Parts: sequence; C-alpha cells; structure tokens
Amino acid sequence: MNAYQQLPAKPSESSSSVGGLKAFFGPSFPEQLQAPSLSPFRRPIASWLSQNLHVRLSPKPVAAWILEENLGKQVVEFAKHDALREIRQHYILPSDSSVEEFLATHRSVPQILLAGVPQWKACFGANAVFRLRAPIDESGVRILYAIAFWPGKLSDVLDALARFDDQWWLANSSQANGYLVFTYELA
Repeated sequence: MNAYQQLPAKPSESSSSVGGLKAFFGPSFPEQLQAPSLSPFRRPIASWLSQNLHVRLSPKPVAAWILEENLGKQVVEFAKHDALREIRQHYILPSDSSVEEFLATHRSVPQILLAGVPQWKACFGANAVFRLRAPIDESGVRILYAIAFWPGKLSDVLDALARFDDQWWLANSSQANGYLVFTYELA
C-alpha cells in the first residue's frame, strides 16, 4: 500500500476537519487547533459573531477582505473622478451637485455621455457648447439632460438633432435606461 492509498480521497470523508488534517499530516498533528489571536478592537466583534452566528473570526481572511473591499472602493472612486474630469472637458455642469450625484448613481451614463461627444460635435459643429442638467420631474424621478446650445435657426437644430438620433443615439439609447435625454436649447 502506498502513501496515496492511506489518505482519504476528500477531506469531507473524514469525521471532522481536524481528523482529515490528522489523517493527512499523521499522528503528530494536534487534536485541538489553537484559534489565532485577535487584536483588541476585533475581540468584541468576534465574540458577538461566535455567540450569535457561530462564526469564528480569523485575522487574515478578514484583513484580506477589508483590503479587497477598500481597494474596490478606491478603484470605483478613481474611475468616477476620472470620468467626471473628462465629462467636465466636454460639458458645462451646473454649480449644484445634482449632475454629479446623478452620475454617481447611474454608472453607465458617464460612458454614454463621453461616447456621444464625437457624434454631438459631428452633428452640431466642433465649436458647439453642451450643458448637463439633472432636474427632478413631476413624478420625483431625476433625469439627465444633455443640452446643445444652438445659435442658429430652429429648423437647423432640429435637423442636427435628427442626424444625431439616426447616426448614434437610437443605437445606444437603451444603455441609458430612459435616464438620459439629448436635446437642444436655442441661444
């Protein structure tokens, strides 16, 4: 009989995890495992978890989880600020925080706004000025309006908006879930 035949095929086949580890490491493996020590500020949390949820808190996995969660938040914050900085290069934002709050809660909209800039400029002109507003409508829903200022005739702006709709917006509007409207304002 070789060493592989002496070990259980899976740890779950043993009566307990300690038994499975003892079978793997041999008779010198301790019967009782020592719990890792916790820092003083985590002891009350660990005690409550142990009593109420029968969960043992170990320092390393929780620390890794906290690091991963914080890293994820930092990446999201960085991406949000990077997108907002780029949006400010192409759109005029109001002085209040309504647009920033809207963009923070509707994460797909900044990419749509940025992807639409080349089409906006192609249809409305390279020197066109675009503004964002996020008012709350009569039903209490906040919708973002991307507004092109137009110094020309009404018929010309309607043609430009129709071209924008046909060339780009109709194919991409479903990504905004009805929360983004491209429109115009006569200057």
